[in-house]
Order: sequence, then structure tokens, then C-alpha cells
Amino acid sequence: YFAKGFYPNELQFDYYGKEPLTIGVKDEVGKYDQGTWVDLTHFRLQYLGGLTLSLSDVSENDYEPDVEYKTVMLTRNFKQGWNSLSLPFSTTPAAVGGEGSYVAQIQSASTASDGTVILHFAPSDAIEPNQPYFLYAAENTYTPSFSDVTVAAEQSQTYVAPESAYWSMVSNFTPAKSLWKEYFLQDGTIWLGAEDAKTNGLRAYIHYSGTDDVKAVRAEWEEEPTGIEAISTKNQVQSTFYDLTGRKVTMPAHGLYIQNSRKILIK
Repeated sequence: YFAKGFYPNELQFDYYGKEPLTIGVKDEVGKYDQGTWVDLTHFRLQYLGGLTLSLSDVSENDYEPDVEYKTVMLTRNFKQGWNSLSLPFSTTPAAVGGEGSYVAQIQSASTASDGTVILHFAPSDAIEPNQPYFLYAAENTYTPSFSDVTVAAEQSQTYVAPESAYWSMVSNFTPAKSLWKEYFLQDGTIWLGAEDAKTNGLRAYIHYSGTDDVKAVRAEWEEEPTGIEAISTKNQVQSTFYDLTGRKVTMPAHGLYIQNSRKILIK
């Protein structure tokens, strides 16, 4: 796009394409297939900064991988509390969710006396490219941006719990990916995906490869509750949302919805 520069008669523009860029002037403005090229007697092309990149969670991202970008912006927001996260570049939890934020991955799993599976999470203060995480954001953040980062190609990765091979976390970069029979994090609760459950890109989910019947799942953090609530896989398998008129909502945003015959407020 074009914008007026700092000096008079200066035009500044950003170019996001991959093909070589040709710059010139035609004497008939707005007629791209007509007119003649005009020679400029005074012309200067000045490089003003590095490449910029916007990464979306609701559409496919097309960019040149393994390139350092001056600025990278995420077009998604993070609530204070637990979020799932996968990024194609290295950064810190604080850069995403503010000071005091951290990420976690499954370390092991155990089974309580009532049959509830307890997932034990290990903390980390670093985010590696394409790895799946649960992020605890210390504050609400909106479209965070990052400076001087090298962005890898988006590739789904599976992180297997070191002490429990049946439980793993998977990074996702595909918009509207099905989560049928997968476990996912939403509003501080781990849900078992119903047939119509979906998630967007730049996120992560939990996969169970075992054959034993799972009654319920709870997350714990160094023997202390993480704040992530448990679910009963028998009673709450239906994760379908409906608006107040009774229409099914595949990916609810902010607002009031009905789920399992209860009103649910998503902030």
C-alpha cells in the first residue's frame, strides 16, 4: 500500500510480494494498460526498514520461511489465563502474554482412585518454533507483535509426554481443523471434541492414543491445580454451542451461548 512520506513529494510503500518489483510512472494515472512510461530526472529509491509479516489464525499463511522479519504481528488475542499456543518462531511467554506469563507441556499422566486421568504439566520460560504449548497469559493481550525474528515454515509437531507415551500435545496451523475425539483447551477447561468441534491455527490440542476408557481428565501443575478444570468424557462429550435463537455455532466468539442446556458466557 502507499502512503505519503515524511518529506514533500515523497511516497512511501510496503511490498509483501515474492516476485521482483518494478517501479515506474505512467503519464495516464489509473490506466494500467495504457499510457507511456515517464523518465524521471530526479528519482531516489531508499530502503527504509526490514520485512514485516502478519500471521493469521483463521486463514492460511503464505510467506517466505527462514527469513528474518523486522516485525511479526499475530492477528489473534489472548485472554488472561490459559490459552493454547503454537508459533513458527522462537520467543518468550512474556512477549505473548505479558510479564509473569509461562508455558507448559505434558510431562506425565496418572490415574486417580475415581478413574480421573491427571495430566501433569512441566513449566518452561521459552517458546520454540512449531512446538505445542498451553500458555498462561498474565494479562489480556491483543494482536501482539515481535521484532527481529526468524520465522520457520509452519509445520505441525507432536510433543509426546516424556513419562506417558499415550498422551501428547499437537501443534496446529490449519484453520477450522476438526477436533473430533481430540482434547482441547477452551475457557480454562479441557474438553473432549464432539463431531463438530474445530479449532483455528496457531493453537495446540491434546491427543490420547491409548485404548483404555477415559472417565475424566484433569490438569495439574507441579502437584498444584493449574486452574484448568476437569471434564467428564461421558457427560460432557457434546461441546456444541448454540446462540440464543437455537442456531448451532461452530466457533463461538464473545457473547452468550447455550451448551449442554446451560447458558455459557464467553468473554
